[in-house]
Amino acid sequence: MSPSNPGRFSCKPTGCPAGYDGLHPNLTGEYQIAYAYARTLNERFGIGQSTPDHIPAFPARPIAPVSGLKAESVPSGIKVTWNPVFGARGYTVRYRIAGAPNWNEAVVPSNRFDTTWTQDGWTWEYQVRTNNYTDGASAWMMTSATSHPETAAAPGNIVTRATATGVDVSWDPAKGPYTDSIDRYQIITWDRDVPGAFIGGTAVKGTSVHIDGLVPGHHYLVAVATWNRAGGGIPGAGRSVTVGAGTPAVPTDLTVKSIDPTTVQLNWKGSPEAAGYRVWVRNVNAPGGSASPDPYIADGPEHGIAFLYPGNWNYEFCVTAINGALESGKSSCVRPPLPPPSTGGTNPPPSTGGTNPPPSTGGTTPPPSTGGGKAPDPAQQSLLKLGPLADPRRDPAAAAPLG
Repeated sequence: MSPSNPGRFSCKPTGCPAGYDGLHPNLTGEYQIAYAYARTLNERFGIGQSTPDHIPAFPARPIAPVSGLKAESVPSGIKVTWNPVFGARGYTVRYRIAGAPNWNEAVVPSNRFDTTWTQDGWTWEYQVRTNNYTDGASAWMMTSATSHPETAAAPGNIVTRATATGVDVSWDPAKGPYTDSIDRYQIITWDRDVPGAFIGGTAVKGTSVHIDGLVPGHHYLVAVATWNRAGGGIPGAGRSVTVGAGTPAVPTDLTVKSIDPTTVQLNWKGSPEAAGYRVWVRNVNAPGGSASPDPYIADGPEHGIAFLYPGNWNYEFCVTAINGALESGKSSCVRPPLPPPSTGGTNPPPSTGGTNPPPSTGGTTPPPSTGGGKAPDPAQQSLLKLGPLADPRRDPAAAAPLG
């Protein structure tokens, strides 16, 4: 590496070749700063006989992989530790629920990483490496652990109502194990319209709160987590809200596309006032059957549903728009077309009048394996991606949601 421009620190808003992260000095920057001090002390204060000669180059910074990597269940979730690496500027940690296709990633300054939003029986996988930024990175080291937290479950019946500049939130007290030491509830808000937004939060000891100072017209995720002596448990998601809006308009132009005999893709036209959408599914062959709402809220005007046995043509779909507790009327309902007549084999089996397996309500992708515990629903998966933002001990530069 060549120590170019030894008389000054080569770092500007338009470019920082002497910095490893756009600001802090790498090897070149450290040399430039030291040389500038030495020249100033000699030329301005007469210290030393002369300014030292330039160093033509210096060796690459040593990068060792982490050792002693260990993940273990603790009352707050999972603790991941490793031996400090001498000279390391930081570490990169990848983490995911076992079986998930993609990694989330965070940069931490010290030799510890905590997973705090988890449930009993979830298995987490981790990869850790030394990160010296522009001076290189080490190989990955991997470990895993199954969580057995002693945190309390999220409260039930979370109700959200948008106000002109905020949101009113209420909930029922949390129930189940470890609720005997509940201290307070954390209310989480996240502006879905601002890329890389940090989560906001406040805490109360009661079961309701008004949060003000949100941006009118923006769509906010709202969730509530229970805190006890072990820390904060995994949040429960309430319905998202559009601040300053009322009941959204009924969705229009609903269409259904048959992806395969048991899978459909729905698309529709929404409205800016809607914070999300619910899909309603009805088996048209079930005697007196009524439409059942999907338990998960779609963020945008599209949704995929799979496992529609014995065939997606046996089902009817409608959509409503939501804004917190407010919900529009149902859209016009649609059905996939009947399949063409068989030309060489047997016809598709007829409907069995209501005994078919229920359709999937979480989308077209099966949830990842969690090692025996209940898999997170889509709303929880969104919250898990926000997890690093909730822990002030982690690097805020790595806190933007992934995925």
